[in-house]
Amino acid sequence: LRDANATLARIDEDRQRFFADFSHELRTPLTVILVEAELGRRSTEKDAALSVIETRAKRLSRRIDDLLRIARSKSGRVHLDPKPADLRRIARDAVTEMRPAVRQAGVEIALATGPSPVVTADAQWTRQVVAGLIENALRHAGDGGRIRLRVGETGETGTVQVIDNGPGIPEDRQLKVFDRFDRG
Repeated sequence: LRDANATLARIDEDRQRFFADFSHELRTPLTVILVEAELGRRSTEKDAALSVIETRAKRLSRRIDDLLRIARSKSGRVHLDPKPADLRRIARDAVTEMRPAVRQAGVEIALATGPSPVVTADAQWTRQVVAGLIENALRHAGDGGRIRLRVGETGETGTVQVIDNGPGIPEDRQLKVFDRFDRG
């Protein structure tokens, strides 16, 4: 009976985590879509607003597909499809995806030139992680801020660095960045 209760508790915790992830992943792109639609209605720059709406709607559609892929998996875990992938292209796709939000925030973003390592990764999930890092940097870079991405290699490992001019993370909070939805 204890084992059955523990299993049910884990299943319930996984279900709650899934719905928390689902709502978190949908909230940001949906907010941007709604804001851009409102601005587009008021603006003479309708093409720019429609472009942002289209980009964000595509991103939202990809997130829904990602979350459904998790929900359909038997384990409730992410199923990755690792293949050789160009890490610079993944970073560039994430920058392109986030450019409307970056522009709206009044922040400058740049992808540094350099080597383009080929890594074994699920390109869609990796792009999503890099876009999430850019989104976090946006929150902390502030108006007039700068975000730089550097793609490189350390030994046999590809690296993506997202660097902003925000206040940084206090040393005592640095390990918390790996906790789900933790905010400093």
